[in-house]
Amino acid sequence: MDLAARAFKATINRSAIRRPVEEEIERTLSRARRLNRLNNVTGAILLFPEHIVKWIEGEPAGIADTFECASRDERVKEIQVLGDGAISRRLFQASWMFYRDCRTDVPPGIPDFLRRETDEGVKPEFSVLLETMQRVAAGLDGAYITRAALMI
Repeated sequence: MDLAARAFKATINRSAIRRPVEEEIERTLSRARRLNRLNNVTGAILLFPEHIVKWIEGEPAGIADTFECASRDERVKEIQVLGDGAISRRLFQASWMFYRDCRTDVPPGIPDFLRRETDEGVKPEFSVLLETMQRVAAGLDGAYITRAALMI
């Protein structure tokens, strides 16, 4: 089985947010986890004040479907694929969709191009993206993984 990953970034479309932020987060995670389970995709969402960074991993067909569905979400706009590449193992194998709130607490080792909302033309090497997400996955605290996120 070939494994691949895609990292992308999207600006939050505030005009499409109709519920309190915490409700929107739960709704987004619930939807992403259901879809990822169907596509056998795992990954992570990093939430920044004005944008998200998403990492999805699995078989290429599953990634393509998950990305297509994420691209149609009206709550995000200006979707920018940061990189695609082959991976030897899943980084977030225990979670359909890990979530990290980086609005006030950015984990160490997150490069500036992920922290900022827009970076036109910045296309990092896939190895930099992989290394960054490996650090996020390594710092995964068991308390952050909810029962809904576990692969059961």
